[in-house]
Amino acid sequence: MAECLARLLRGASLLYLSPMLRRSPAALKMDIQLKNSELEAYLRRIAWPGSFEALTHFWRGDDLLGGEAKFQLACGDGLHPLIEFEFDIFSDSRSLVKAEKLVNFLQARGLCDKGRGQALLAWPGETRLRMVADGSEIRTQRWLDLKLCWHAGSGWSAKAYLGFSPRFSVPVT
Repeated sequence: MAECLARLLRGASLLYLSPMLRRSPAALKMDIQLKNSELEAYLRRIAWPGSFEALTHFWRGDDLLGGEAKFQLACGDGLHPLIEFEFDIFSDSRSLVKAEKLVNFLQARGLCDKGRGQALLAWPGETRLRMVADGSEIRTQRWLDLKLCWHAGSGWSAKAYLGFSPRFSVPVT
């Protein structure tokens, strides 16, 4: 892990570390963000044991990452042969365009069926919920975290995490 962090270039970010104690063997996940143009060189510098051929073949020129790549690597006794690209989708128009492009990409590669894709695209947004106890309403924001994962031995897969949180406004007098 120390080598992975030491080899980050200026402008790259370690967003967080998370222990994955329930995995066997236990691992530490690193969430990294850097310029898309630096991704392959970075993975080569840290001697990532995954398949560069699989990365290149899968993308086939699609620019899903945009200008920056946000991805996760895992290490334990050494660097694991996996990479998970993360896409945060909110309800703004730019995010929704990215979400539609990503869902189409996943469907074209057999990683997401049409019904699930439509449900994912309908999730981001805002809604109001009425509280049972006192009848008051709270606003909630909904977003998606989509992951495109490559694991040695199992290839490509996709995951979706549905996010939501309350939004509060505090009046200032």
